[in-house]
Amino acid sequence: MVGRKDDMNGLIEQYNSASNSLLVLYGRSGIGKTTLINEFIRDKKAYYYCLKDCNEREQQYILRDEWNKNYGVEPEGNEFLTIFESAVNKTFSDTLESEEENAKTVLILDEIYLAFKQGQDLLNAIKKLWADNKDNNNLMILLATSSVQWVENGMVKLLGEFASEITGLIKLKPFGFLEVVNRFPSISSKDAVYVYGILGGVPGYMDMWSAGKSVRNNVIDLFLDKNALLYKEPERFLKTELRELAFYNTILYNLACGRNKLNELHERTGFSRAKISVYIRNLIELDIVEKVFSYDAKYKDNTKKGVYAIKDPMMHFWYRFIFPNMSELEKGNKEMVYDKLIKPELDEYMHKYFVRMCKEYMGLMSRYNKLPFNIEICESWYGKDCTIDIISKDEESGTVMAGMCKWSNSVFGEKDLEELIFNLDKAGEEANCYYLFSRAGFSEYLIDREKVIDSIVLTSLDTM
Repeated sequence: MVGRKDDMNGLIEQYNSASNSLLVLYGRSGIGKTTLINEFIRDKKAYYYCLKDCNEREQQYILRDEWNKNYGVEPEGNEFLTIFESAVNKTFSDTLESEEENAKTVLILDEIYLAFKQGQDLLNAIKKLWADNKDNNNLMILLATSSVQWVENGMVKLLGEFASEITGLIKLKPFGFLEVVNRFPSISSKDAVYVYGILGGVPGYMDMWSAGKSVRNNVIDLFLDKNALLYKEPERFLKTELRELAFYNTILYNLACGRNKLNELHERTGFSRAKISVYIRNLIELDIVEKVFSYDAKYKDNTKKGVYAIKDPMMHFWYRFIFPNMSELEKGNKEMVYDKLIKPELDEYMHKYFVRMCKEYMGLMSRYNKLPFNIEICESWYGKDCTIDIISKDEESGTVMAGMCKWSNSVFGEKDLEELIFNLDKAGEEANCYYLFSRAGFSEYLIDREKVIDSIVLTSLDTM
């Protein structure tokens, strides 16, 4: 349960409340929803059912048979309400026999969206069960789904007034870099960054990565073989949430190629700006794309505005390297694709995720008071012809911190620091301190400068 402490505490808080609980738990497929549920119900009177994509009548038969076989629930009929009432009554009976204190019945209905789209019978049964147990304070209903878009766009409308009865809403999010490191204690910091930049923080994807293999072999085995688990995973995922896959493929491929302004996308694709905006909004709601906001620098004219980027690393990696090379992969040239088409560009691709990792590191340092100033949020400045990787201002003291992240085989040197200072000048900013991050270490010049200048802090990958 690495990285899920807050989510687990949210479930426990709902269970321990003095009244009944109606909780919605959601997150994209592979995010670890079922793992969290299993851990939560380990010591509870719980009844779990994963909805099937079938009609309501068959759903009732399957639910009855599963709960009878797995939990000894023996309803007198096949209706949803009858099955739920039998589960509640069984919990009450078991509690009396064991002389335990009153225990809540936990009903978990996973992938609830599949049933709700078939009709109203299940929803009506939940409403009636909730109303009938209003004063008993012995019921927890957990509705779970991997359809993020449905929860955030369609659920409230479908539930109507019943939506006001929801007592909690938990969205499971991908892990950050720290959780990735904790999940792979045997691999190097360098390889952990590769895992983060290639797969992101989705537990289901990380479970596929072999700690005993090289980055090269993992990428080939997971992405480049025609039978690989992630060979066409992004398209499979998009099809479960969206229509018009060809249009989304077009948008995501162009974003992966660095065409990240609305006008650039319009000129390249021929789609109207209004249409592109709708597609991007849908992708943002799925946490696949984000609108990138630049640090509010003094020189507004030099700042790039209205920039979009792929937020999800696995999607970014796939559309950058797999989607455009499908012809070679279909011919079976997986080693050639990695060695000649991916590897030469991998360091440049990884820079974004090294920056993201360094921002997370700075945030943790600030949270534990390890910095001489307070950081609310680490930002980046996006200029029209240059970028500042990390920049933040302590509003109380006025201290400006600027950072640069170098993900390459060459050490961070004097020219790199000069480039950062030059970019700050273009933004109209002056930094009070410089935090420099490097995969390959630092030149003797910078190491000597750090010893005598407090405003320069050098951080290598191995010390983070």
